[in-house]
Amino acid sequence: MKLKQLQEKRSAVISEMQEMTETTEKRGFDEELFATKEAEIKGIDAEIRALEKVQKLIKVENKNEERKGEDNMELRKDIMDGKEVKLEERSITNATDTTTAKDLIQTDYASEIFKGMEYISPLFGQVRKIVTSSMLNIPVAKGKLGKFVKTAELGDYVANKSNFDTVSLGAEKYTNLVILSQEVLDDNDYNLEKEMKDQLVESFAITMDELIVKGDGALAEGLNSFVTNKVVQSASGTITTDEIIDLFFKLPIQYRQNSSWVLNDDTAKVLTKLRDTQDRPLLVESFNDDAFGATYKLMGRPVIINNNVDKLGDGAGKKAIFLANLDQAMVVGLRKNLTIQKDTSVLFLQDGVAIKANARLDSKKLNESSVVFLECK
Repeated sequence: MKLKQLQEKRSAVISEMQEMTETTEKRGFDEELFATKEAEIKGIDAEIRALEKVQKLIKVENKNEERKGEDNMELRKDIMDGKEVKLEERSITNATDTTTAKDLIQTDYASEIFKGMEYISPLFGQVRKIVTSSMLNIPVAKGKLGKFVKTAELGDYVANKSNFDTVSLGAEKYTNLVILSQEVLDDNDYNLEKEMKDQLVESFAITMDELIVKGDGALAEGLNSFVTNKVVQSASGTITTDEIIDLFFKLPIQYRQNSSWVLNDDTAKVLTKLRDTQDRPLLVESFNDDAFGATYKLMGRPVIINNNVDKLGDGAGKKAIFLANLDQAMVVGLRKNLTIQKDTSVLFLQDGVAIKANARLDSKKLNESSVVFLECK
């Protein structure tokens, strides 16, 4: 029954109740009939409230679908027209009902991509991250003061114990392609935004995995750039229990609690065969909540598998295993002014469309003391 019909029925019942109260002198008041009419009114009111709630939910759903369609159509149209679309973080001064869905998507798009990367790249999840719009210089303490000293000696103690380096975060440009078919862009019901986001999250995570380990050979630095604290492999292609123990205790105690192992999958396979003096495996499966993707522990610390790390037998001078407090060891610079644009120079014969995505990234090492590594022979 429609809302208008229910309201008309309710008015008719109320009129009958009113007539009953006005004609009591002629035939007496029928209390039982009046109670029946009152119950009928309550039932009608319940139906009206339910119908109003359903109509309100339908209205909200239609409004959301309408906005979603508008956003996808506008995004698709910009791409098809060859326009450069900036997906950057913006501040919204008046977050009211008049705020368009397009504004919200542009505000959150880059943030959601970077957040999603943490679930794919455990390294990215643990390193320090700084979002910046320009070149940024970061002062980094090379040492900690430690104990209290006599006031008269404080000046000399600080000079000896605490000094700073400056780390400069730049913005190297990286580009990738999201490959789509022409049919996808022509299909108005296809969620283009989500497809691009999923592909960008995965490609960015792969990029950061490599960048944090290897750097880029130029400005960006990775774990391979650490040179100070090392344990030298006793024999090429192997690892011993003693070397694992030496690595663990080589890392200063203040960094061990929040440290993680970073190693190749082949190295993890070798470690599964190592046992301690009580014949217990060194590498054990972890059932606790650790870093994303870290499912094993070694000496009580989570293990991150990353195949950008060198293997045990890759040759002299290679770094096959890292133990690092990643938040103290590395910083990643991110720019949220992601841009996407249609690229017509590829896939022409395959009737495909490449969406070119540009981002600016950088990575730098922070504190040499927070990382130890196994150097191969």
